[in-house]
Formats: sequence, structure tokens, C-alpha cells
Amino acid sequence: MRLHSNGYWAQIITTCTIAMLAFSFFNSAHARKSERPHWSLEVKGGRFTPDIDNYETFYGNDDTSEFSIGFGYKFLRQLEVGAQASYIQDDGVGLLPLNQNLGGQVAYTLVPVDVFVLFRAVFAKNQWVVPYIGGGWTRAYYRQKIQNQDDVEGKADGYHARAGIQISLNNMAPGQAAVAQKGIGPDYSYLIFEAKTFSAKKDGIELGGTSYLFGFLFEF
Repeated sequence: MRLHSNGYWAQIITTCTIAMLAFSFFNSAHARKSERPHWSLEVKGGRFTPDIDNYETFYGNDDTSEFSIGFGYKFLRQLEVGAQASYIQDDGVGLLPLNQNLGGQVAYTLVPVDVFVLFRAVFAKNQWVVPYIGGGWTRAYYRQKIQNQDDVEGKADGYHARAGIQISLNNMAPGQAAVAQKGIGPDYSYLIFEAKTFSAKKDGIELGGTSYLFGFLFEF
């Protein structure tokens, strides 16, 4: 698998910038603390394995990078609704139309946008590990650029499901958590480990796949 290094770092910088802006917004909006947090921000990254046939033949590997950012509103600490967007990109070789042989550079971009409902098994204020499951609707935007050929782009609707665990960072650093809960920063912070799968078909072609992600959750 070949990735453009400039594009790779641009993805990381963009994700971090969006996360910092969103963090500042929620922090300023959260001037006073309530009994429980109502908003959440997730920033995650990891690997995505597409369900596209012969993907490894064209791209040299069976997976690629994924970056994701999501926002949610909590009706309860156990129940949340929200949306998230992921950015997936890979570079490989295209199929020459005249002789059906491999040749020419190809860039593939996939942006799944999810609307979800999330259920969390949290029952105590300082619970160390919080399992969760969720799922909902997905719209996948895709684009494939092949050298010396017309671009292929479009969108497809489908569904997704995810499950994972959230590990409390408040318990790992109680001093910093106490400062945060006085109004500086989020009420609760977690380390996330998640598995996600989604399906969306366009003209009989499966665009979905499976993701393994890790990152951070901030509750305000």
C-alpha cells in the first residue's frame, strides 16, 4: 500500500485542528457544571478493511488508514444520539481499459457519514470501564481518480453497527479530573477502543467494511 506522506500528515493535522476547535467551543459553552454531561466529542483513528472485491490487488494491502470525528447529545449517560464522519484514503494502481492489465495511478477516497444511537453500560460516576454498542444510518461518499481515465464518484446509503469500551481517564489522573470539573475542560474523559462495520452498496458494489479504531472521548 502506498500513501502520499503529505496527504497523510494533512489528514492528521486537519483532524487535530477540528478537535481543538470543537473542544474550545464546548469548553466555552460549558461555563457551569450540571449534574451530568450532556455533550460528547470523539476523535478516533485506526485501520479500515474494505469489503471491495480484489482490493489488495489494486492497492497492495487489504486495509488502509481511517480518521473519524463525532459529536453526540446525551439524553441520559446511558443513551446518546449523534453524528460522526470518517475520512478513508488509499493509493494504488488502476485497471487499463484496453487490455485489462494493471497500470496507472489510482487514488481512492471514502467518506462515511453516520447518524447513530449509542447505548452505554455506565452505572457509576467513577466507573473504570464502560462497554457500549450502537448503530444507525450511513451515507458513504466515494471518489476514485485513475490516471488517464475519468473520475468515478458518487454516494450510497446503508447502515452501520459498532461496539467498544471506554476506559476512564478521570480515574487515571484524578487531580487533573478535579480541575476539569471546576470548569476548565471536560467533565469526563475516556480512552476508546472500538470495532465498527458498515454496509452501503452502489450498483451492486459493496463500499463498506470493518474498522478497528482507538481514540478519545470527552464529555461536557
